[in-house]
Amino acid sequence: MCSLHTERDNSANPQQNQWTDSCAKHDTQSTMPQEVTVTRLNLSHLKFTRQDLARDIKNDLVAAFGEFVGTFTFLLLGLGGIQAAGTSNAASLSRAASQTVSAASQGSSAINTVASIEQLTYISVSMGLSLLFSAWIFYRATGAAFNPNVSFALLLVGVISPARFLVYVIAQFAGAITASGLLEILLPGPLAVTPALGADTNSAQGVFIEAFTTCALILSVLFLAVEKHRATFLAPLGIGITLFAGHLFGVVYTGAAMNTARAFGPSVITGFGNDHWVYWIGPTIGAFLAVTIYTLMKRFKYWRLNVEQDTDKGSKSPDLFVQEKIEADTDKAHNQQRLLPSLGQITDIIRGHASSEEPRQETHQEAHQEAESSTRPQHPQGPDMV
Repeated sequence: MCSLHTERDNSANPQQNQWTDSCAKHDTQSTMPQEVTVTRLNLSHLKFTRQDLARDIKNDLVAAFGEFVGTFTFLLLGLGGIQAAGTSNAASLSRAASQTVSAASQGSSAINTVASIEQLTYISVSMGLSLLFSAWIFYRATGAAFNPNVSFALLLVGVISPARFLVYVIAQFAGAITASGLLEILLPGPLAVTPALGADTNSAQGVFIEAFTTCALILSVLFLAVEKHRATFLAPLGIGITLFAGHLFGVVYTGAAMNTARAFGPSVITGFGNDHWVYWIGPTIGAFLAVTIYTLMKRFKYWRLNVEQDTDKGSKSPDLFVQEKIEADTDKAHNQQRLLPSLGQITDIIRGHASSEEPRQETHQEAHQEAESSTRPQHPQGPDMV
């Protein structure tokens, strides 16, 4: 309909010319494609081919070797600490056994030979510090997973490829078996580091205790190590403390494996119990739960909730009592003494003090030069010179 008007003489009728231009614009806009934004879950990292498996195989193998050494170191020290805790408690258990025999002969009830609080704390500290130490060494090289369930979570969020996940899991299980076998050879007595359910803990309770403690551990990995921030370099510290806290809670009820490889390695040496499946199902559920929480927080853009929480600027600190408000452009040289300054404020004060000393030194030097010039005799110059 608009093309009929374009064939006529548009100069004779200006109104018709305007109508034709507007109609042409309308036709152009109607033919332009409309942009539609669709939010979809990115699962491209889960699709792979043989070419993907062959790509970067060298780097994957080097990273897997680091995971093997890291898992071996972590479990050698951690499980060795558990064995040491049991050995140190052997004398008290022996006394308890003799008391049990004498009490039974007298018709009394047997005493409770459950591990003491000191022994449980020793185990928790041993595992937490072992992970902290090992993770800090291999953190930059491999990511320091040392746990098939952590590796599975990293696969789900797209941090590692399926090929690297496969070699990581093999390396982690191999490291756990090697560490357990070496402890069996090195240490006296039978190896007693295999996790098992407590006397009053049923299988369902064990599964969910392992799930929740593993979820907490994986969340610490995702938010402290995977998410980048000013304290990322301290991620091994937070992860080790999380494992320590998980042991304080779960070691009595499940042994606090929180790691399928940690349960599988000693079981290869000492034998598999009837409740070994708990340490496969529980941590796997925990991995899914942690990834779900992490994905939801990312989907809702959690970093917008507290924008400057991670800043190290002293000017963002709150006012304290009658303290004057600290602005970003405040002259620190005129405001060096403050009431109860925070660490960030102390840094700013030191920087301001250092920057304010330079002009003072220059002023003192200029004053000294002026004093010398005033005491120096004036020599005649020009026509007054004899």
